[in-house]
Amino acid sequence: MPSWRIHRAVYERFRREIPGLIVRTPGLLERIDEIIDQAYGEHDLGVKPDPLSFNRLLRALWLEFGDIYDVQAGRFLNTSSEERARFEQELLVNPFLEERYLLEIPDDALMIATLHHLLDAATYCLLNSYPPITADRSELMIDCAVQAISPYLYRLEQLKTTWGTPYSQVLGYLITALKERSQWLYVVLYKYIRSKGLEPGRGALKKAERIREMEEIAMLTRTLSEACRKVNTKCLFYVNGHLLPGAAAIRKAYSIWKRGRTVRMVSLDSKIRVSASNPKEFLEQINRLLKD
Repeated sequence: MPSWRIHRAVYERFRREIPGLIVRTPGLLERIDEIIDQAYGEHDLGVKPDPLSFNRLLRALWLEFGDIYDVQAGRFLNTSSEERARFEQELLVNPFLEERYLLEIPDDALMIATLHHLLDAATYCLLNSYPPITADRSELMIDCAVQAISPYLYRLEQLKTTWGTPYSQVLGYLITALKERSQWLYVVLYKYIRSKGLEPGRGALKKAERIREMEEIAMLTRTLSEACRKVNTKCLFYVNGHLLPGAAAIRKAYSIWKRGRTVRMVSLDSKIRVSASNPKEFLEQINRLLKD
């Protein structure tokens, strides 16, 4: 996912250009990425499959940047992070405190956290969408990002801002701003992934290649098992000198073939002997054995 440096550059541009994205919370831009990715012992805090991950993000944002509102007195208490941590412990002992006090999370903290997750998801989509997303269709990157973190966004939409505005409205505003700047963002993310030796769509191709390899290994394993049954031998093989059972023997052979080397596979009783430089040669020799 993008470096914190890139995250910060996007935050700064959005803060300058989007009238509704006002960052008032001290230290927010400097700390938000560390909080989400590191400080609380969880990477991508808030978007994990665990549904409580979102609650843990809210807790972290409150502890770091929030405050406590005294309903009875009608004012914020202007607490420090240490005071909030102590209040959290008091709540565990006396949950009735919730009747008088409300926990406030700054709107800008939640929106910058959401922007962090959308940027991560956009980068993932750029790497893993196939056919690859191109610059002239950069809005697809944003649509894909929204879909990728939809459970997080759904939970966010159930909340309201400090001023009572549904977060669904604020979120729609943020997504529109992302789409309006999607070509610029595409260039930023494209340069980043290319600096890592990657390219758009490569992740999807690697996944498809891995699936193809797994299917081929499964097919070779089944074919070898048939050969063992036909010649009435145990499926134990020396693979370039290593004694392995049938399935492990095929996986070992496959890893050797990927390095461009020849595989010599001999059953424990020597009834099956194969020397092949690739899966195709191996399959041809085993199929000849099955036809004999």
